Amino acid sequence: FPSAQVEKRILLASYRILVNQVFNLRRIFRSTCDNPQPAHHNDTIRSAAYSPRKRRLLFTIPSRVADGRVLPSNVFSFASTYHQLQDVWFEGVTTIYRHVAKVSITCEPLARIFLTDQSGPAPKAGIQLASNLHQMMRNQSMVHKAIIQFESDIVSKVRTGGLRAEEYYSPGIDGHPPYLTRTERRRFIRSYYQLWGLLELDNLQQRRSRLQSISLKQLFYLCEMSWLPNGMGPGEDVDSESGAAIYQQRVQARQALSKWILEYTESMYRRLHGQDMELIWVIAMDEGYCDSLILWDHWQNSLKEVVCGRRTKEPPYKREMHWELWKDSPNEDE
Repeated sequence: FPSAQVEKRILLASYRILVNQVFNLRRIFRSTCDNPQPAHHNDTIRSAAYSPRKRRLLFTIPSRVADGRVLPSNVFSFASTYHQLQDVWFEGVTTIYRHVAKVSITCEPLARIFLTDQSGPAPKAGIQLASNLHQMMRNQSMVHKAIIQFESDIVSKVRTGGLRAEEYYSPGIDGHPPYLTRTERRRFIRSYYQLWGLLELDNLQQRRSRLQSISLKQLFYLCEMSWLPNGMGPGEDVDSESGAAIYQQRVQARQALSKWILEYTESMYRRLHGQDMELIWVIAMDEGYCDSLILWDHWQNSLKEVVCGRRTKEPPYKREMHWELWKDSPNEDE
């Protein structure tokens, strides 16, 4: 493993090469646009650099490097335009991951654990291969695709019941906005990676051990994530006819896992609170949509009472509230 000083030099060299070559390519590209020349005249640029995708990269990468918004996908895509940048990508992938991917991949710790579930290196081993980071980028792309479908099919139809939406969202808004808020998006991504990881684990003991490491609060989110409509779950976006059998197999696997997660959550709730878990998805069905209730910002206060042990049949002064069950669980802002 390279020392911190060596990593710093690699990072600075990578960025220096990236910035210099991008500006050079931009200048050559603009000159070529103004004064067209034969393709062999500019041997610095590959023919692929003339594609619309590469053109966008040439003009957007410098500003992102300047203000720290460069993404792993930018580095990976731009590396394909120039041989020297490919060398930087393959030789410095560990440093690129540490300084770029960690701040640009939402819920990166869980995304990293999921890579291990996919037979990738253990989290403590670090990212050593470009293929590992590429796989994480593909995973992230699939999660974002699920979010787009979720926003289209579910979020736009969410109800808030008797709750005042403007207290949780924008002033003057009537109902939930047609998109996930920042905190809702993080809840979705975190739960999606956890569900996906459980589906990847074939060993029942490994699944049980994974569930035991999850807080009661997150188990509630995980239950709801496992009830996503068919076709929206992990690995279920199969379009071809040849993939119909695979699609059905994955849906059935998620349904079986969903039942197991709910049973575990109910047993954990009884063990902690000495009573059965409330059927909140039935009681408050007019405050969400299609089995989606506790994900929303406007339901977090109610969820907090459920997780911490609200006793609705007793006077307020006798309620036993285990606030640590909420405070000690992961924060959506992390």
